Amino acid sequence: METELNFRHPGPIGDLLFLVTAPAHRFLPQNASIALVAVTLCLIDRAYIDFGARGPRWYVPLCVISDLAAALFLVAIYAT
Repeated sequence: METELNFRHPGPIGDLLFLVTAPAHRFLPQNASIALVAVTLCLIDRAYIDFGARGPRWYVPLCVISDLAAALFLVAIYAT
């Protein structure tokens, strides 16, 4: 059985990367969590760079909202 993931925009890739790694932050020591955040953000940014600015006008603000939601999650974890 062949599965094809066809992403036309970077948002789903960024969201998927964050959702896959988010639970790990609760169980990792803070230094390892920060390293995982750095790697995850690099991968998400790489997806954005690879796609360029080919999305519709509403898409960039949607990506900003998604990034801010991820940032709030990380702030909540590190504040506790």
